[in-house]
Amino acid sequence: MNKNVLRILNIIESNGYDAYIVGGYVRDYLLGIYSNDYDICTSCPLDILKSIIDYDYNIKLSTINIIIDDINIDITPYRKEIEYKDRKPIKYEYTNSILEDIYRRDITINTICMDNKLNIIDLLGGKNDLDNKIIKCVGNIDKKISEDPLRILRIIRFKALYNFNIDKKLELGIMKYKYLLKNISYERKKIELINLINIKRLDILFDYDLYKYLDIDISNIKYYDNILLTIMNIDVNNKYIVSNKEKNIINKVKELDSIGLSNYNIYKYGYEISHLVGLLNNINIDDLYNKLVIKSRGDINISSYDIINIVKDNKLINEVYEYIEKSILDRQINNNKSEIINYINNTILKKI
Repeated sequence: MNKNVLRILNIIESNGYDAYIVGGYVRDYLLGIYSNDYDICTSCPLDILKSIIDYDYNIKLSTINIIIDDINIDITPYRKEIEYKDRKPIKYEYTNSILEDIYRRDITINTICMDNKLNIIDLLGGKNDLDNKIIKCVGNIDKKISEDPLRILRIIRFKALYNFNIDKKLELGIMKYKYLLKNISYERKKIELINLINIKRLDILFDYDLYKYLDIDISNIKYYDNILLTIMNIDVNNKYIVSNKEKNIINKVKELDSIGLSNYNIYKYGYEISHLVGLLNNINIDDLYNKLVIKSRGDINISSYDIINIVKDNKLINEVYEYIEKSILDRQINNNKSEIINYINNTILKKI
């Protein structure tokens, strides 16, 4: 257990409250898998937590989040989920019962708790299910899946990640409610798709025909070292490319891929975009990029002031630069000031 997590548990307990690590860290600990993600549940109210925790933190809803080095720690008072909206819990009620808190979770193997002495507290049989490599739902299956169908993708991810079996009743629930995945936002579904991409197990979506409700094409799955490229190649209608930054990157990748990786195009689009196009086409872009004579206009041995003195028109500077760039990159001229000036006077001025 991380020393800062242990210290937080001790701080909470020294103030008279219970505190346990719950969920993913405990599950992975029992499986012998390293995790740097800790969820702490506690009987301590949020206002008191804020006064006794002496780390820098952020608060989202009723959860205190602390990041120390590469360790992520979430601390949440015991609570019950009262109301869902758009498939997400939006209203909570605090409780003094750890049982009520873990009962709101999705599957039993995520309900196992651990105290500051590494004792395991297992109230819903999660340890037994973990030992038997089976995934079972917490509580009413119809209610759990219908209130948030994204749980379907989480469940099959755990199946793929650990090679576990899914309880037969839970499998029936998945088949019954899988159509509800259409109602989940692409942004939320994307998170789970990325998790499956990371373990290269999108194929598990075939087992339950889930891809039909996700607007993706996984008939010819290919995993790239860049997640965005993988998404681009399975995303039927670009619905998972949600941020403007991602859209801009993908548009540039498609543009460059369509016109090819010439010296000038690699220079123009830059290393990042060229690298992604290289991944698409199984081309090592590093060798091509490193051989470029120039990598930016700042590398050209002539200034904008020099060019203006020759062409006498500010509006022509960009066009002249493009001619110079292409000629240097194609090794038609050397990156030498006097040679560039001669090239402008004797060739470029005749073309513009």
